[in-house]
Amino acid sequence: MPPHILRDALRSQVAEQADLIASLLALVAPGREEWRPPWPDSAEGEPPYRVADLVEHMSLALAGFCAVLAALQPERLRHFEELRGEANFDEIRLRVEEGFAAISDEDLARVLPTAFEPAGKNALELLLVNLRHLTAHHYQLFCYAKLLGLPVSSRNLYRFRG
Repeated sequence: MPPHILRDALRSQVAEQADLIASLLALVAPGREEWRPPWPDSAEGEPPYRVADLVEHMSLALAGFCAVLAALQPERLRHFEELRGEANFDEIRLRVEEGFAAISDEDLARVLPTAFEPAGKNALELLLVNLRHLTAHHYQLFCYAKLLGLPVSSRNLYRFRG
């Protein structure tokens, strides 16, 4: 098996999600940042995200990858500390690519403690949870785009090949 097959497969999926999200964000016209869907508040009484809130949340979700990757390579990725609270989606995308380049398949098996799992989970599982989170918000942005009347289709959700 090639030495980085798992890392590269995961990196590819994360990059694809980030690319698709960026292409959807490019469709949202300036001035629509304050729009929010006409949905009821959550069970906790929170209103739906405004577009700007969703973009910030997706940026922080993407930064979650950086947190795991930096925990795997703390010396090489020490500068990721600068990202705390950073909400620039494009900058974080670059850091995620850098972080994946710094790890190996062996790193993915390492157990890391988290705020939710003090005993720890393996890094692969943590990264997959982050991918699921990012994918859920990608679909949420797609729904927002539909409600805004933007010309979106399945090609904004999935990368078609061939």
